[in-house]
Amino acid sequence: MFREIRVGLCALVASGLLLGARGARADDRAAAPVYVLTLSTDDADDQAEALTAALRARVDALPAWSLQETSQSFETLSIALRCPARPDGACLERIGDHLHADRYVWGSMSRGRGDVAVEVNLWSRDGAGAKTSATFPDNLKDPESPKLRAVAVRLLESLLGSATEEPPAIRGKAASVPTPVQAPVAAAAATTPAPEPPTRPSQSSNVPKVLGYAGIAAGVVLLVAGGLEAAKWSSDKNAADQQRAMVPANVTDVCAAPGNAAAAVACQTTTRETNDAVFAWVFTVASVALGGTGAWLLIASSGSGDGRPAAARLPIELVPTIGAHVRSLDLRLSF
Repeated sequence: MFREIRVGLCALVASGLLLGARGARADDRAAAPVYVLTLSTDDADDQAEALTAALRARVDALPAWSLQETSQSFETLSIALRCPARPDGACLERIGDHLHADRYVWGSMSRGRGDVAVEVNLWSRDGAGAKTSATFPDNLKDPESPKLRAVAVRLLESLLGSATEEPPAIRGKAASVPTPVQAPVAAAAATTPAPEPPTRPSQSSNVPKVLGYAGIAAGVVLLVAGGLEAAKWSSDKNAADQQRAMVPANVTDVCAAPGNAAAAVACQTTTRETNDAVFAWVFTVASVALGGTGAWLLIASSGSGDGRPAAARLPIELVPTIGAHVRSLDLRLSF
């Protein structure tokens, strides 16, 4: 009797786990992947970065969509893929192929008098894209600002057709281009409860920059230490050569000549010379490794923080100086 009960309970638990796994797989299949690329801009970097973070946080909070991660901005991709100044359909498709994406959100932002205007687009591989725009005050630079999150909600509602709560009043009106893909997405989103506004911190982080500066600083310190060890190595080498010159020619190993005072002194000096050489090389190699890693982190964080290419925001600047009596090349590191 008890054996039958145990078998029945095990079968019931297994059925529940199987149904739960199938339901989880069904939920995963229902979430459509989408990229949100950093908005391009020439004069509103802080606002573009903040709105991009707000858009990504909002997409990540919608159960019908799955936010895909990438450190490349739309502007960087368009330059790398040789797109025209005004991206055409072929350019947008090349970007989609590069990302291996079926859809992504991209756009541009420009500054006005006291406000910024943003135009956001949805590219879809099946050709059913969308376009919308909005204007908001230029003092909204925090992705956690309720007003900026409201702008993100309105923009994504027009692009993705997501059912969301009515956001607070904002300046401007989003004008969307209706597409066939919006209706089924809106119906699917309407069947699920409206998610709460995202409360997670912004995805952009200053940790890579901090680590980059720390790596460069540590590299400089180690480079100085390596230089000091190299100078000490040179001094001890000269002293060791002088001490070995005082040892008789028949002594081939100064450290294996007991009873010879000159050989003992030469052995000690040679040992110091060897240690100095090892420390000089270790400090120099470590300085190059740490400094190079720090520079790479700074370049990578500069390229992923906004829409401009990484090369446009390098913290390192070479400044040539050419005059009648002076010729120099200065290296500047901006903080």
